[in-house]
Amino acid sequence: KAPENKKAEKWNEIAKELLEANPELSLQFASQALKFAQKSKNSEQENYSYINIGDAYAAIGKPDKAIANFNNAIENGKKVNDDNIVVLGILGLGELYFYKGDYDKALEHFNKAADLAKKTKNNEVLSRTLNDLGIIYKKRGHYDEALSYYNQALKLDQDNAVFKNISTDLNNIGAVYRSLGQYDKAIEYYRQAVEIDIKLTYSVDLAVDY
Repeated sequence: KAPENKKAEKWNEIAKELLEANPELSLQFASQALKFAQKSKNSEQENYSYINIGDAYAAIGKPDKAIANFNNAIENGKKVNDDNIVVLGILGLGELYFYKGDYDKALEHFNKAADLAKKTKNNEVLSRTLNDLGIIYKKRGHYDEALSYYNQALKLDQDNAVFKNISTDLNNIGAVYRSLGQYDKAIEYYRQAVEIDIKLTYSVDLAVDY
Protein backbone atom coordinates (compact mmCIF):
# COMPACT_ATOMS: atom_id res chain seq x y z
CA LYS A 1 0.00 0.00 0.00
CA ALA A 2 1.48 3.31 -1.08
CA PRO A 3 2.31 5.77 1.71
CA GLU A 4 -0.16 8.62 2.09
CA ASN A 5 2.29 11.25 0.81
CA LYS A 6 2.93 9.23 -2.38
CA LYS A 7 -0.81 8.88 -2.84
CA ALA A 8 -1.20 12.64 -2.49
CA GLU A 9 1.41 13.23 -5.20
CA LYS A 10 -0.15 10.68 -7.56
CA TRP A 11 -3.70 11.96 -7.02
CA ASN A 12 -2.55 15.52 -7.66
CA GLU A 13 -0.90 14.44 -10.93
CA ILE A 14 -4.16 12.77 -12.02
CA ALA A 15 -6.19 15.83 -11.00
CA LYS A 16 -3.99 18.07 -13.15
CA GLU A 17 -4.27 15.72 -16.13
CA LEU A 18 -8.07 15.55 -15.85
CA LEU A 19 -8.68 19.29 -15.40
CA GLU A 20 -9.44 20.21 -18.98
CA ALA A 21 -11.41 17.12 -19.97
CA ASN A 22 -13.34 16.51 -16.74
CA PRO A 23 -13.02 19.23 -14.05
CA GLU A 24 -15.60 17.54 -11.79
CA LEU A 25 -13.53 14.37 -11.65
CA SER A 26 -10.37 16.45 -11.29
CA LEU A 27 -11.93 18.07 -8.23
CA GLN A 28 -12.60 14.66 -6.67
CA PHE A 29 -8.98 13.56 -7.13
CA ALA A 30 -7.60 16.87 -5.86
CA SER A 31 -9.86 16.77 -2.80
CA GLN A 32 -8.69 13.23 -2.05
CA ALA A 33 -5.07 14.33 -2.56
CA LEU A 34 -5.63 17.07 0.00
CA LYS A 35 -6.81 14.52 2.58
CA PHE A 36 -3.79 12.28 1.94
CA ALA A 37 -1.42 15.25 2.13
CA GLN A 38 -2.88 16.54 5.39
CA LYS A 39 -2.85 13.05 6.90
CA SER A 40 0.85 12.62 6.03
CA LYS A 41 1.68 16.27 6.90
CA ASN A 42 3.05 16.83 3.39
CA SER A 43 2.81 20.61 3.08
CA GLU A 44 4.04 20.71 -0.52
CA GLN A 45 1.36 18.33 -1.78
CA GLU A 46 -1.24 20.00 0.44
CA ASN A 47 -0.52 23.29 -1.32
CA TYR A 48 -0.61 21.72 -4.78
CA SER A 49 -3.97 20.22 -3.79
CA TYR A 50 -5.30 23.70 -3.04
CA ILE A 51 -4.11 24.88 -6.48
CA ASN A 52 -5.73 21.90 -8.22
CA ILE A 53 -8.97 22.32 -6.27
CA GLY A 54 -8.97 26.04 -7.12
CA ASP A 55 -8.41 25.29 -10.81
CA ALA A 56 -11.23 22.73 -10.80
CA TYR A 57 -13.70 25.07 -9.08
CA ALA A 58 -12.78 27.81 -11.56
CA ALA A 59 -13.40 25.43 -14.46
CA ILE A 60 -16.85 24.39 -13.20
CA GLY A 61 -17.92 27.97 -12.54
CA LYS A 62 -17.59 28.30 -8.76
CA PRO A 63 -15.25 31.32 -8.47
CA ASP A 64 -15.75 31.97 -4.74
CA LYS A 65 -14.61 28.45 -3.83
CA ALA A 66 -11.74 28.77 -6.30
CA ILE A 67 -10.61 32.05 -4.72
CA ALA A 68 -10.66 30.53 -1.22
CA ASN A 69 -8.42 27.65 -2.32
CA PHE A 70 -6.00 29.88 -4.24
CA ASN A 71 -5.72 32.11 -1.16
CA ASN A 72 -5.03 29.04 1.02
CA ALA A 73 -2.22 28.06 -1.34
CA ILE A 74 -0.73 31.58 -1.36
CA GLU A 75 -0.89 31.90 2.43
CA ASN A 76 0.62 28.46 3.05
CA GLY A 77 3.21 28.91 0.30
CA LYS A 78 4.44 32.13 1.89
CA LYS A 79 4.79 30.38 5.27
CA VAL A 80 7.15 27.78 3.82
CA ASN A 81 8.83 30.16 1.30
CA ASP A 82 7.55 28.14 -1.68
CA ASP A 83 7.38 30.75 -4.44
CA ASN A 84 6.32 28.15 -7.01
CA ILE A 85 3.09 27.62 -5.07
CA VAL A 86 2.58 31.34 -4.42
CA VAL A 87 2.93 32.19 -8.13
CA LEU A 88 0.38 29.53 -9.12
CA GLY A 89 -2.09 30.95 -6.60
CA ILE A 90 -1.58 34.52 -7.81
CA LEU A 91 -1.94 33.43 -11.45
CA GLY A 92 -5.11 31.47 -10.63
CA LEU A 93 -6.63 34.54 -8.98
CA GLY A 94 -5.66 36.69 -11.97
CA GLU A 95 -7.38 34.34 -14.39
CA LEU A 96 -10.50 34.32 -12.24
CA TYR A 97 -10.63 38.12 -12.21
CA PHE A 98 -10.18 38.07 -15.98
CA TYR A 99 -13.17 35.77 -16.51
CA LYS A 100 -15.22 37.95 -14.17
CA GLY A 101 -14.36 40.93 -16.38
CA ASP A 102 -12.27 42.75 -13.76
CA TYR A 103 -9.32 43.42 -16.06
CA ASP A 104 -7.56 45.86 -13.72
CA LYS A 105 -7.35 43.29 -10.92
CA ALA A 106 -6.44 40.58 -13.40
CA LEU A 107 -3.63 42.74 -14.79
CA GLU A 108 -2.32 43.45 -11.30
CA HIS A 109 -2.16 39.73 -10.50
CA PHE A 110 -0.65 38.78 -13.86
CA ASN A 111 2.13 41.34 -13.42
CA LYS A 112 2.87 40.00 -9.93
CA ALA A 113 2.88 36.44 -11.27
CA ALA A 114 5.21 37.37 -14.14
CA ASP A 115 7.69 39.04 -11.77
CA LEU A 116 7.70 36.07 -9.41
CA ALA A 117 7.94 33.52 -12.24
CA LYS A 118 10.97 35.37 -13.62
CA LYS A 119 12.56 35.45 -10.18
CA THR A 120 12.10 31.70 -9.67
CA LYS A 121 12.85 30.87 -13.35
CA ASN A 122 9.51 29.06 -13.56
CA ASN A 123 9.25 29.12 -17.35
CA GLU A 124 6.04 27.09 -17.52
CA VAL A 125 4.16 29.62 -15.39
CA LEU A 126 5.90 32.57 -17.06
CA SER A 127 4.77 31.43 -20.52
CA ARG A 128 1.18 31.07 -19.33
CA THR A 129 1.31 34.48 -17.64
CA LEU A 130 2.77 36.25 -20.70
CA ASN A 131 -0.06 34.83 -22.82
CA ASP A 132 -2.61 35.96 -20.22
CA LEU A 133 -1.13 39.47 -20.35
CA GLY A 134 -1.32 39.39 -24.13
CA ILE A 135 -4.97 38.35 -24.03
CA ILE A 136 -5.88 41.25 -21.71
CA TYR A 137 -4.12 43.84 -23.86
CA LYS A 138 -5.71 42.43 -27.03
CA LYS A 139 -9.11 42.53 -25.34
CA ARG A 140 -8.52 46.23 -24.61
CA GLY A 141 -7.44 46.92 -28.18
CA HIS A 142 -3.79 47.53 -27.26
CA TYR A 143 -2.41 45.38 -30.04
CA ASP A 144 1.25 46.43 -29.85
CA GLU A 145 1.40 45.45 -26.16
CA ALA A 146 -0.42 42.19 -26.90
CA LEU A 147 2.08 41.31 -29.64
CA SER A 148 4.97 42.14 -27.32
CA TYR A 149 3.77 39.70 -24.64
CA TYR A 150 2.86 36.97 -27.13
CA ASN A 151 6.28 37.26 -28.78
CA GLN A 152 8.00 37.07 -25.38
CA ALA A 153 6.04 33.86 -24.69
CA LEU A 154 6.96 32.51 -28.13
CA LYS A 155 10.69 33.13 -27.61
CA LEU A 156 10.58 31.55 -24.15
CA ASP A 157 8.79 28.45 -25.43
CA GLN A 158 11.07 28.17 -28.46
CA ASP A 159 14.13 28.41 -26.21
CA ASN A 160 12.73 25.59 -24.08
CA ALA A 161 11.31 23.58 -27.02
CA VAL A 162 7.78 23.45 -25.56
CA PHE A 163 6.08 22.77 -28.89
CA LYS A 164 2.49 22.62 -27.69
CA ASN A 165 2.92 26.10 -26.17
CA ILE A 166 4.63 27.35 -29.33
CA SER A 167 1.49 26.43 -31.28
CA THR A 168 -0.66 28.42 -28.85
CA ASP A 169 1.70 31.40 -29.04
CA LEU A 170 1.61 31.39 -32.83
CA ASN A 171 -2.17 31.17 -32.85
CA ASN A 172 -2.42 34.11 -30.46
CA ILE A 173 -0.07 36.23 -32.56
CA GLY A 174 -2.13 35.31 -35.62
CA ALA A 175 -5.29 36.42 -33.82
CA VAL A 176 -3.80 39.90 -33.21
CA TYR A 177 -2.87 40.30 -36.86
CA ARG A 178 -6.37 39.16 -37.83
CA SER A 179 -7.83 41.86 -35.55
CA LEU A 180 -5.51 44.40 -37.19
CA GLY A 181 -6.76 43.34 -40.62
CA GLN A 182 -3.31 42.08 -41.59
CA TYR A 183 -4.65 38.81 -42.96
CA ASP A 184 -1.50 37.66 -44.79
CA LYS A 185 0.50 37.83 -41.56
CA ALA A 186 -2.34 36.18 -39.62
CA ILE A 187 -2.50 33.29 -42.10
CA GLU A 188 1.29 32.82 -41.93
CA TYR A 189 1.23 32.46 -38.14
CA TYR A 190 -1.79 30.17 -38.27
CA ARG A 191 -0.01 28.05 -40.90
CA GLN A 192 3.04 27.65 -38.65
CA ALA A 193 0.78 26.67 -35.75
CA VAL A 194 -1.04 24.10 -37.86
CA GLU A 195 2.26 22.55 -38.94
CA ILE A 196 3.25 22.09 -35.31
CA ASP A 197 -0.20 20.71 -34.44
CA ILE A 198 0.06 18.14 -37.21
CA LYS A 199 3.52 17.10 -36.09
CA LEU A 200 2.35 16.70 -32.50
CA THR A 201 -0.95 15.10 -33.59
CA TYR A 202 -2.90 17.64 -31.54
CA SER A 203 -6.27 18.64 -32.87
CA VAL A 204 -6.08 21.97 -34.66
CA ASP A 205 -7.82 24.81 -32.87
CA LEU A 206 -7.64 28.27 -34.38
CA ALA A 207 -9.75 29.77 -31.60
CA VAL A 208 -7.20 29.70 -28.78
CA ASP A 209 -7.42 33.45 -28.31
CA TYR A 210 -10.39 34.72 -26.34
